[in-house]
Amino acid sequence: MMSGYGRLTQGSQTAAYTIETSQSTVQNVERAPDDYICLSLFMMFFCCPIGVAALCKSFSVEQQYGAGDVGGAQRASRCALILNIIGIALGSLAIITAVIIVAIVYS
Repeated sequence: MMSGYGRLTQGSQTAAYTIETSQSTVQNVERAPDDYICLSLFMMFFCCPIGVAALCKSFSVEQQYGAGDVGGAQRASRCALILNIIGIALGSLAIITAVIIVAIVYS
């Protein structure tokens, strides 16, 4: 809060006045980027190497956001998501391939 002081002269009388202004600070509060920890844990159990890498990136999202590096947290979040998508695609491809091979061998 800031105060300004001055004098108002009216005829032979002098009066003091105070001007008070309040300054409000607007803060842009950004939501923390998604960390995809649950998806990364799921991927770690089904596609181990990619899941571990995704889990590491997921943990770094919170660390970087806590340190004030919002851009780095967003990049880590995007990387964790991409690793999880790649893991889902490769895991699905492996399951489909295994089912086809089993169907061919046992038919």
